[in-house]
Amino acid sequence: MTLMFDNISLKSSLLPCLEEAKILSYHRTRLGGQIFHVLLVSQKEAFVKIGKSYEKYEIIEEYKNLSLLQGSLPVPEVYDYITTDSQAMIVLEKMPGFPLNSMISLLGRNHSLSIIKDILDALKSVPNSVKNNFEIASKQELKNIKSLIDNNLINKDNFMKGSRDLDPVAAFNKIQNDLNNHNTQVLTHGDLCLPNILVTIGKWSLIDWGKGGNGDSARDLSALEGSLKRNIDEQAFPQVCEMMNIEMNITLSQKLEIYKLMDLFWYNKSL
Repeated sequence: MTLMFDNISLKSSLLPCLEEAKILSYHRTRLGGQIFHVLLVSQKEAFVKIGKSYEKYEIIEEYKNLSLLQGSLPVPEVYDYITTDSQAMIVLEKMPGFPLNSMISLLGRNHSLSIIKDILDALKSVPNSVKNNFEIASKQELKNIKSLIDNNLINKDNFMKGSRDLDPVAAFNKIQNDLNNHNTQVLTHGDLCLPNILVTIGKWSLIDWGKGGNGDSARDLSALEGSLKRNIDEQAFPQVCEMMNIEMNITLSQKLEIYKLMDLFWYNKSL
């Protein structure tokens, strides 16, 4: 299999770091992007992400976010990056470790939850000198959601099954109005689910930063809530909140619902 970018083979001199790279595996993402696991000529393993349309925007954002985060959090190094009018591509360091959801039985429940607490603390501790360079994450996501609606790319029937009968336009208007009352001063990952947390002996790292940026901590808590329910149990999320001294109140519940509503657009996007 040959890596292709805008119909150009990446075996060419388009990106020197990929010359003579060996493809180890390949898969498509839920939104239609391509991810190649490669072995570079330097014998380093890397991931190559190629995306168009909405995946293009996520790759562009991931490049910007990772460039800002180097040295502040354990995140992949960007080996190379290129964008055209139609596509974007990024070559990323393969971080050591395994997804946290695959390690729970080995690490144990309490240790797994303590890792999540450490990550939430680390996000809060990123210095303002770094954090102030990030954009408000929800602005770009709202633009992308609006484009999905305008281009009739939402499976309306499936969407309304999960939105309490709100159609996509009504849901978008509700999200837009509610986000005006959300905090925008916290660095958020944007998709803080267990598969995006890699763990190895005594270390963790965060991958997939395409939705990262400043926002409300409820954005990450929303993703965590669903991921913890799927991978551990119903009590794992309340336990994390207790560990973080986060009060489970009506305001937080309403914010969590808004971010779940945002995610529904991507789960019901027509490919």
